[in-house]
Amino acid sequence: MNAPSPLVAGRNCTDCTLCCTVLAIAALSKPRNTDCVHAIAGKGCQIYGERPAVCAAFHCDFLVDPKLPAHWRPKRARMVLYYDDDANRLGVHVDPAKPDSWRQAPYYSDLKIWARAAAPTRGQVIVFLPDDRIAILPDRDKRLGPTNPDQVLVGMEYETPTGVIYDVIAMDRNDPRLPQEPQSNT
Repeated sequence: MNAPSPLVAGRNCTDCTLCCTVLAIAALSKPRNTDCVHAIAGKGCQIYGERPAVCAAFHCDFLVDPKLPAHWRPKRARMVLYYDDDANRLGVHVDPAKPDSWRQAPYYSDLKIWARAAAPTRGQVIVFLPDDRIAILPDRDKRLGPTNPDQVLVGMEYETPTGVIYDVIAMDRNDPRLPQEPQSNT
């Protein structure tokens, strides 16, 4: 997990608990896309003072990135953004109750802009849905299939006569073609 960044002035979780639904919390044996038993909608975490360290250390990108506009507040967007430095990946964790929210304006156009900016460094914009992952690429969206802990996502680029094509592929962790430093799956 990334080192915590300072929070943007005026931003806080208050009554938003979407990360408590869309993210897995191993310390609580809570899988992705299920409500945490300790999160009360509209009220927050009921074990806030004793919550696991992973929860205490987590801040979604809306809380730490002052460039993100107000429409990206998770409770409004129905998505939690989290940038993973180690994987060079923006994870877009979508509320299972609103699985098409990432396709709506203005979110989709923002995701495409970020995908175009990330592609030259093999960065990724990955939408995590309950039963699928979608790579947002500069020229298309690509289904990657369900999350599989035995796989990693790898950014690729191919030279063609008409220019560079960017791609993301899911590879088995033990694949000998895997780059030296495998990227995380989530």
